[in-house]
Amino acid sequence: MEGHTDQGELGGAGTSDCKWYKSSTNEVGGTYFGITVRPAQGLKNTGVTPSGHMSEVHTTGGREAGFLKMNEGEGPCVLAVLEIAVGSGRVDLNAETGTTDDACSVVSKLSDVVEPKLPAS
Repeated sequence: MEGHTDQGELGGAGTSDCKWYKSSTNEVGGTYFGITVRPAQGLKNTGVTPSGHMSEVHTTGGREAGFLKMNEGEGPCVLAVLEIAVGSGRVDLNAETGTTDDACSVVSKLSDVVEPKLPAS
């Protein structure tokens, strides 16, 4: 399943996102990734849950970014998010898979494709 969702004021003025899903087979191998554009929310407007770890990083293109790894609950489902600064807003690239390495790998590949297409800050 894939599709665009206009979140309107929920994620800040003008926020929208696209999500893609690949279903699991026998509860193994399911993957989700998405791109969220947040023109009214910068890197300082990030929330981290107690199970998350945020790191300040720079992308391969030299942009300021925040990298979040999270493991919610007891299950193996892990979320990785790369929040890239764009002007006064940000673009979030996120993935959820069965292991941290897989989620981080998906976000890294997504960044390699998306970041060169972002406008100059």
